Amino acid sequence: KAKQLLKAFQPDVVIGTGGYVSGPVLYAAQQLKIPTVLHEQNSVVGVTNKFLARHVTKVGVAFPAALKEFKPGLAEVVGNPRAQQVVAGENEARFDVTTLGLQPTVPTVLIFGGSQGAPRINKAVAEAIQQFNGRPYQVIFATGKKRFGDVQAWLQENQVNVAPNVAIVPYIADMPHLMPHVDVVVGRAGATSLAEQTALGKAMVLIPSPYVTNDHQTKNAQSLVAVGAAEMITEAFLTGTTLFATVDHLMTDPKYRENMAMMSQQLGVRDAADEFIKLIKSTVK
Repeated sequence: KAKQLLKAFQPDVVIGTGGYVSGPVLYAAQQLKIPTVLHEQNSVVGVTNKFLARHVTKVGVAFPAALKEFKPGLAEVVGNPRAQQVVAGENEARFDVTTLGLQPTVPTVLIFGGSQGAPRINKAVAEAIQQFNGRPYQVIFATGKKRFGDVQAWLQENQVNVAPNVAIVPYIADMPHLMPHVDVVVGRAGATSLAEQTALGKAMVLIPSPYVTNDHQTKNAQSLVAVGAAEMITEAFLTGTTLFATVDHLMTDPKYRENMAMMSQQLGVRDAADEFIKLIKSTVK
């Protein structure tokens, strides 16, 4: 069926990002001698991309750690195209943190578990609020829309007050404009998030989700930790105490934070969309 669709459409190149959907389409394209391009977003190569890599024309990877899993010369680092949109936010209107009751000149850490929030991360942050209160930096904590009420109920039940340097919100709609202006990001280790954060050169505390295929978020995080671009807390060791200690160290040690940000930026590709387009064009005859 894929062959029939390709013959009818007659593409110049076929691009895949892994997963079961792209497998048969790219395999059919390879049999029809149509150039194919893979984009591997994670630091370890997925099963589909490993299979397709045997006959692929070009491979673009988001993490340098993935290069070694392909034949020499086949793959190159192009980053993740999504990162270029966030980088563009640096040159646009600054996110106004005063709308959150915060100060624009105070170092700030952003904590979030994705658009839906993450219960384990939310619980650890809620447990740490008392310690974050009054620290010489600011905390923006995005709980996820569905879980905002649960966090507020827990804080009320445990009689935890929230100081002016801590802002708890359900969701941040304008994340691309906020991200460039925070100093540390705490969150999951998904491919897109890491591409955005390294392109911006952010110091990171990564809490990989253990519920994803092949535990790839942990492997993504480890590739950053190995070069000093992030710290990692696994869910097994995630508590309010461990979270606060890790974040507080980064936020109160500017030199350590700046060194981590520098290593992060070295991994990032700021013009990733342009780089990926160049890779694609190089395959077209």
